[in-house]
Amino acid sequence: MKANNKNLQPLKDFILEYLKNIDFDYWQKRIDHCAGKLHILKTDRAKKIYTVDLYSTYLQLLEIFFINAMAMSFGEKLFFNSLFVDNFNLRKRIDEQFSTDKFLNWYLDNLVFGIKEKSNIEDLVSKKRQYINIIKECKHDYLGDYDFLNSYKHGYRVQSSGGASLILGGFQIYKGDSGITYFSHDLKNNKLFRNILIFNYERVITKSCFVLNMIKNTSLVYIASREGKKKEINIEHLTITDKEKWGKNFGTSRIRETIKLVKNE
Repeated sequence: MKANNKNLQPLKDFILEYLKNIDFDYWQKRIDHCAGKLHILKTDRAKKIYTVDLYSTYLQLLEIFFINAMAMSFGEKLFFNSLFVDNFNLRKRIDEQFSTDKFLNWYLDNLVFGIKEKSNIEDLVSKKRQYINIIKECKHDYLGDYDFLNSYKHGYRVQSSGGASLILGGFQIYKGDSGITYFSHDLKNNKLFRNILIFNYERVITKSCFVLNMIKNTSLVYIASREGKKKEINIEHLTITDKEKWGKNFGTSRIRETIKLVKNE
């Protein structure tokens, strides 16, 4: 939705300046650094630092993606309302907007794949389906793990291990090559939780690259549409070629244990 009020011009100018100054290379280098270390290091002990850093980078990118995707989707008048949303309302909006195919299709058509000559995009239908599935998985990851970011900032509340499995009734339900344990606190009810994440780092690397690609495309299309240069933009899209491998490393296991605390008399 575009705002036509001339009084909004300073706001429009600021938004364009803000978007043009996003450093995409910074985030790509963080992904590549973690991926490179995880691919060459041999032991779980050596990998654990980069496992934590990778998942932290992934969740930070998700937060940036959801905030900015909604800010650019809702238009200039609501831009700062979206950009500076508190975490409670952010999670509420993510659950409302990114659960509907109607919004997801609008967002992809108008921003991520937002060029007029869509016939020039190879395998558009297949790519859109991949992006929608990844966004839905990312939404589930962020809403399930947002507490991890606060724990990560406090260092000792996060611990990493190597491969782990979820076993129920003697049967292995899920197996991943990476495990992270972090602690969270329900202040209202004074409850402490031990949260255990089990996942495959290759999948997190791939999702991080897709998320960064969507942030970049959304910004480029938004800027071009406001500057009247929509025909001139050159955007790139990712595709998953090894679908068998992608299918094998699907999923994240989440376990939350309540730790009983002794009350002070």
